[in-house]
Amino acid sequence: MGVPYEQTNRPRPGERILDEIGVPYKKVQDGLFVADGPHVSSKLIASALDAGAKVVNMTKFDDVVIRDGKVAGVVINWTPVSALPRAITCVDPVALESKIVIDATDTMQWLLNPWKKEEW
Repeated sequence: MGVPYEQTNRPRPGERILDEIGVPYKKVQDGLFVADGPHVSSKLIASALDAGAKVVNMTKFDDVVIRDGKVAGVVINWTPVSALPRAITCVDPVALESKIVIDATDTMQWLLNPWKKEEW
């Protein structure tokens, strides 16, 4: 989820996804549901992996790959590289092409969003 809240809100029709992945939730008002954040996160991750998704761990997002005006992949690098001085790092970023790119952080949102991240 990216935020340290114990509970997460899901507006309608989000409860359908919670039902599908087997996460219990409470209806707090018409069209709004609350579930345990870590439970939702772990079930979403497990369901995506079970369906064949690949997770690239210990990497950071650097850029997107654009083909024919559409996002066609991502450019990533090893996370510790960003903590090292540029003069001693000789690890080039890696471009990964994909039919589908799912951003599980807010990184692409602020890149593609007209508002500044600080305004959120």
